[in-house]
Amino acid sequence: MSEENNQAAGEATKSGIGHMEWLDLTVDDAAGIRDFYCSVVGWESSDVSMGEYSDFSIQQPGGDTVAGICHARGCNAGLSSQWLIYVRVASVDESAVRCRKLGGKALDGPRRMGGSNFCVIQDPAGAVMSLLSDVSPRLRKGAEMTSPGTPHSIGEGLDDWIGCMTVNDAYAISEAVADLGRMSMD
Repeated sequence: MSEENNQAAGEATKSGIGHMEWLDLTVDDAAGIRDFYCSVVGWESSDVSMGEYSDFSIQQPGGDTVAGICHARGCNAGLSSQWLIYVRVASVDESAVRCRKLGGKALDGPRRMGGSNFCVIQDPAGAVMSLLSDVSPRLRKGAEMTSPGTPHSIGEGLDDWIGCMTVNDAYAISEAVADLGRMSMD
């Protein structure tokens, strides 16, 4: 690999591009499936209020949050019952266009999901994954994304982030307002 390629690969790693950030499962009976996996795998869970119902944050025994199990309701209603991996990209919109040009499909989105852009894609073989990119270019620094409710990596800062309905929008808005204030002082 050339020095230029090594440098580009290092920059992508620092930015978080290509990083697998989250894993969740959307099903009709989230409580029943949560109980199944907690029993079979040994995971623990905690409720994440969705208003009229709760989704579930899944943790390793006594440890980090590793996944979410969500009800197939609201913006999750159209997702198939399978584990869905979330991968960081530079631009969800650009990646969705490339996906379609290469014979894939955008099954959900691109759309806004809290403080991120989001899209579920299907490759030409039929496999699916979710793509995430930041709304604010300032947040594309990967390692700096540790604010409460901001997806960063499996097990880091995800206790309040499950699927599309639990990203802390108030925090994201307050950060955006703070950014505007800082930019006006520059």
